[in-house]
Amino acid sequence: MSRAFKQAAIRPPIGSIWLAALAGLLLVLSFEPAGLALLAPLGFALLALQWHKSTAPRQAALQGFAFGLAFFGAGVSWVYVSLHDYG
Repeated sequence: MSRAFKQAAIRPPIGSIWLAALAGLLLVLSFEPAGLALLAPLGFALLALQWHKSTAPRQAALQGFAFGLAFFGAGVSWVYVSLHDYG
């Protein structure tokens, strides 16, 4: 196998990483104050679909990292609100 082919097999397409991040953002919207609870299964299904399309464990790990980063980054605002309002 050539080196370029091996790297292409390991590195996920950038679109799949963005879709995994979008799935994390959908999960954030399923919590309050947005309260769109039906988006939670959609977010997890989108992530599972991206994992199913992965050709290497490293691709799935990068997609999972993008999902978690988007979920944490967009959902961490409740920490400020709870500390500011409730002490």
